[in-house]
Amino acid sequence: MNRRLDRINFTIRKILGEIISTDLSDPRLSSVISVTEVSTSPDLANASVYISVFLNEQTSDDVLKALSAASGKMQKLLSGRVRIRRIPKLTFFIDSHIDDGLRMDTLISDAIASDNK
Repeated sequence: MNRRLDRINFTIRKILGEIISTDLSDPRLSSVISVTEVSTSPDLANASVYISVFLNEQTSDDVLKALSAASGKMQKLLSGRVRIRRIPKLTFFIDSHIDDGLRMDTLISDAIASDNK
């Protein structure tokens, strides 16, 4: 990936985090949501947005539906805050890296506890 695309991804990630926390009023978005990564295609047509939701799995589906429904509004707000030739179409995904890390931490702790017995 080139430096320009890295900067665009970073900027979109930062601004989308602000938009989600301040500009959207959907009650399904009342949980703590963090934009963990944005991956934009080289032609800026599409952007995959990875989010972490700090609640249970059932709520994650509701959050994805709410973000998908608000993607048009977010694209419009993004166009007013970012100066790039094309605002990408936003597609949202749940980032499971944090959950995977917590599971690994639990497994390691269990293994250490069983070794100490």
